[in-house]
Amino acid sequence: MNINKGKTKTIFAIFLLWVLASPVPLSHAIKYKIVELGIEGTQSSAWALNDRGQIVIYQDHTILLYDKGSITNVTELYNLDSGYYGPNGFAINNRGQIVTNDSDGNAVRMSRMIVDNLNTLNAPLSTALGINDAGQVVGEYWDNEYFPSAFLYQEGEMKDLGTGKNSGANAVNESGMIVGWYAPEGHYQTFLFFNGVIKNISPFGSQQSLGYDINNRGQVVGEFLTEDGSAIHAFLYDKGVATDLGLLSGSYSTALAINDRGDIVGSSSALVGTEIICPPNGHCRTYPKYSDHAFLYRQGVLSDLNNFIPGDSGWELIAAYDINNRGQIVGVGYYNGEQRGFLLTPATGSERIKR
Repeated sequence: MNINKGKTKTIFAIFLLWVLASPVPLSHAIKYKIVELGIEGTQSSAWALNDRGQIVIYQDHTILLYDKGSITNVTELYNLDSGYYGPNGFAINNRGQIVTNDSDGNAVRMSRMIVDNLNTLNAPLSTALGINDAGQVVGEYWDNEYFPSAFLYQEGEMKDLGTGKNSGANAVNESGMIVGWYAPEGHYQTFLFFNGVIKNISPFGSQQSLGYDINNRGQVVGEFLTEDGSAIHAFLYDKGVATDLGLLSGSYSTALAINDRGDIVGSSSALVGTEIICPPNGHCRTYPKYSDHAFLYRQGVLSDLNNFIPGDSGWELIAAYDINNRGQIVGVGYYNGEQRGFLLTPATGSERIKR
């Protein structure tokens, strides 16, 4: 059921990206189109997209699908109940299959009007977090003591991944490589699972890290606690080498998705101004003011996506949750003060403009 066709608001923004290793002259910029996602009335977030440009939106305990300018209410279409548990995670593959969990706490896969209950372990609670084009699904299930464990669903069966209690699987690529988190020594660390082998890839020997995504080149992104424990930084892991992606400012950044080109998106604390704080019976002081901002990491440069849209657009982009191989980015921000999902689409050809 299309419930918002033609009502999606579009703002044309100028997205200035330096293509550092390209023959294109630096005087060229790239024009991006930013689209507000969701239906009217409540807060929305855009969580995931595929290479076809289909986008999973979460709004008011409801799953929506954006496809070619139209929005379909998936919760209503598949007769899902927005009950106690509600959806806890989302992913969509290039076949249009969507995974999440239902109101009964079962990991599910939805496609072609069929809802597959993936919880063959009969766990009290499970949620699906990642899916590849082969239909392999990864996520978390909880035991009777409500400790989470990572699972892989394939060939009609949900199997424990062997990463132990307090673990979860977040993403799986087309080769079947799985990334997630586990606690082998009591601290959350990133694991890479492939061909039955579990490998700890926590960067820089960090005592705490979380892996969120993996591309088809086997590159992994996530976040880690710095050695002195003072900050959390986004990281890239590539063939045994870890890279600290840094942050915009402040003390926090996290990398949430990576495409096959190696473009990375996420969120970071960013300096947005100052504020005056006056404690009771004390002296007023000026302090830096921070806000979470969406970022793009490309060719070694971490950029605030808010710097690439006009200041008068009405948008503040808070987090970028996913990026596809066409360079489209989805996430969440504030549009005229309201929390809304967004889509950024790069222009090509004649739409390119000069700086």
